[in-house]
Amino acid sequence: MTRTASESFVRVYRAANATEAHLIKGMLEQYGMTVRLFGEGLSSGLGELPAEVVEVEIRVPTGFRQLARQLLDEYEADAAGAAADWRCAGCGEENPAGFEACWNCRGTRGRDRPG
Repeated sequence: MTRTASESFVRVYRAANATEAHLIKGMLEQYGMTVRLFGEGLSSGLGELPAEVVEVEIRVPTGFRQLARQLLDEYEADAAGAAADWRCAGCGEENPAGFEACWNCRGTRGRDRPG
């Protein structure tokens, strides 16, 4: 897709902060998208501004809207899955979402107990 200076951009996501925005920007750029961020400079006002004002808008060219939305849906699903409690495949123990290793046998999330 040829990009021009007059190409229109659409908002596809509102990141919670500049760090998340840059993570998503990098992901989308891997698929050949030009990505623009709006509002990342407002983070210096954190504490004085409402949270929705500090969010960073992520915009892509109109022609990439559908692909960007699909990738962002996958990103959100992965983030939601990472936030869920999980059962150790090695010993069957239930572990909190924040644990990467089983508290009981030290098996890692999605893998059997170490040998």
